[in-house]
Amino acid sequence: MNQLIVIEQPLVIKARLEGIMQEVQQKLDGAMQMTCSNDGVQAVKKTRAELNKIRAEIEEKRITAKKIAEEPYNQFMAIYKSIVTEPFEKADKALKAKIFDTEHEIKSKKEQEVKSYFDEYAQSLNIDFVEFARAEIKVGLTNSMKSLKDAAKTFLDQIKADVMTIETHDEKAEIMYEYKKTLNAFDAISVVMKRNQELGKAQEAQAEKTPPPANRKPAMSEPEELLHYSLRISGTKTQLKKLKEFLESEGMDYEQIG
Repeated sequence: MNQLIVIEQPLVIKARLEGIMQEVQQKLDGAMQMTCSNDGVQAVKKTRAELNKIRAEIEEKRITAKKIAEEPYNQFMAIYKSIVTEPFEKADKALKAKIFDTEHEIKSKKEQEVKSYFDEYAQSLNIDFVEFARAEIKVGLTNSMKSLKDAAKTFLDQIKADVMTIETHDEKAEIMYEYKKTLNAFDAISVVMKRNQELGKAQEAQAEKTPPPANRKPAMSEPEELLHYSLRISGTKTQLKKLKEFLESEGMDYEQIG
């Protein structure tokens, strides 16, 4: 590897600047010692112009030397690009595409296997309203098939538990309608309970505003029948606290078990 690129004829740049700079310094020293007179100022201007001319000539030589020095390297880089750079870039691009396609195929096969398991297990639980995408299971190259299937099973088991809880409610049809939107049993139950409570209040208010028929005596309002309702609710500590506050705000009695 050390002999792949070798400079066989090193470029030698000879700079003879010391002598020129000595002459420049002499001119500068002489100009600085001139008297402050009109002739002296003209002499200083002349010296300055001479020094600027010398500097311009040296700079021109430097630019020329730079071009001469760079030409062999530019020729080398043109060859290097076509022989080394472009083939390596092409190979890297091809390998990158190969890796992407292979990994994509592996992930697709794993995802399809998990989805098939998900669909079969959902069918066994009589769950037909949840698609695999809603489980939001991230399938990666490093995920084991067991962990992916466990995630699918856990998701569907929770759905089944929620459905069984909802089935115990009289308003199960309404609750299921809300549940299918969010897959959150607590929220679905709360939405339906609150909506029915507000509907009941609206009906009572409307009944109070409606006058009795002219040919009938006003009927005495009968107290609403007190019903006893048992349910089992699963939720986080925060969710259960909110439910408790809601029940108390509505003046509803409840019994906490456990």
